Amino acid sequence: MADIAEASQKKLKTRISKFRKCNKDEQEKEKFFNKLGISFTINVPDENSENEKMINIYSNPDGNITYSEYIYADEENFSQEGISNEELESIVDDFSDFKLKLDNDGEIDEDSLDSFCSFTINLFNKNPEKKDDLITIYTTPDGSVLFAEYVYTEEENFSQIDITEKDLKVIVEAFSDYKLNME
Repeated sequence: MADIAEASQKKLKTRISKFRKCNKDEQEKEKFFNKLGISFTINVPDENSENEKMINIYSNPDGNITYSEYIYADEENFSQEGISNEELESIVDDFSDFKLKLDNDGEIDEDSLDSFCSFTINLFNKNPEKKDDLITIYTTPDGSVLFAEYVYTEEENFSQIDITEKDLKVIVEAFSDYKLNME
């Protein structure tokens, strides 16, 4: 088996090439996007930095929500519960202006790290029991990209790579129409 870092670089390059094709061909995009899943996570600030509170919204690449949940975790407890449609409507409304964009000036505002979001693209694999890969883009609540990473897993091994700005532009373009909705 090839070195996991090498395999991951190769797989990322293949994924970026696919996104480039999708950006040029709407039929190719539709075909490929039917194999993707999106999880949109909102980190909810907590006075106690040891606690984790987040809202996970799962959708297709068009933003149609399939499931949502609230998660709370501290050192001793973990709870996970579904979000009602009424609460979800409010959340979707609060994030109606969310749009992935590369307008960050390169500086990360410390306050934005308290209430960041992550946009994770779960990529299709022919053998998901043995291989998994995903792209996670960390953003401000309005969608300004802070940074992004690619994670590739092959059986028990994994590799994590920062995504270059050049590649990130390709991905952001592919998801330029993404908008959360409850249809």
